[in-house]
Amino acid sequence: MDIKNIINKKRNKQELTDEEIRYFIQKYAKGEVLEAQAGALLSYIYLNGLTDREILNLSLAMANSDNDSPFDFVKDTKAMPDEAAEITEMGRMIKEAIATLPQKDRTIVEYRFYRNMQVKEIARQVGLSSSRITRIVQAALNTVREYLEAHDQHDFWF
Repeated sequence: MDIKNIINKKRNKQELTDEEIRYFIQKYAKGEVLEAQAGALLSYIYLNGLTDREILNLSLAMANSDNDSPFDFVKDTKAMPDEAAEITEMGRMIKEAIATLPQKDRTIVEYRFYRNMQVKEIARQVGLSSSRITRIVQAALNTVREYLEAHDQHDFWF
């Protein structure tokens, strides 16, 4: 299996297999994927979208990754066991909330919060205005907040 082949497959609007998605996420988490390669795949996902099956497989691959991934952002090594359990649950709920966003919005959220890209950089990357990116980010945050409130997890975060 090859990262370039996975990127080309998505560029050609073909559906990625579960195995290809897991492979890409594992390599990304280990730092074995170049930023340009990750950006290329995300761009093709943004342009061509994902099937429901790909969305599910991508979410599962990221959630099951033992290594750091863009979605492993809530860690506190000094937390007591019960606090650690709450933090873990909060992280899981936030991942679930982000998974409910449309693919394009998830891509923008990843660029902004997990890759620490500036709004202007994101706008240039995805071909939207900076003001539109800001509105998408704010709407995504509202969606996450509403999801957590609906699942009675808002005391953890907001």
